[in-house]
Amino acid sequence: MTSLKLILHRLAWLCRLLRNICDHWVKIVIVLCILSPISPHLRINYDCTYVGTRGIIYASAKSCPLIRIIDTRDYRKAPLW
Repeated sequence: MTSLKLILHRLAWLCRLLRNICDHWVKIVIVLCILSPISPHLRINYDCTYVGTRGIIYASAKSCPLIRIIDTRDYRKAPLW
């Protein structure tokens, strides 16, 4: 009986954890977009200039959608030193 009680206790803890994650999903998504180098960017003019959490990106493409998922690691500049 003790092992069943322990299993049910852990299952209840897991359910509470999942509930807390679901309650805060918007904050989790925002933090992931800020920390991740792959994030959504918004076009600010028609010559494929995008602004995102990592700054302004000048992309060269045939089409320039309004919102674009960009990997900013491809657009990093060389170090100054």
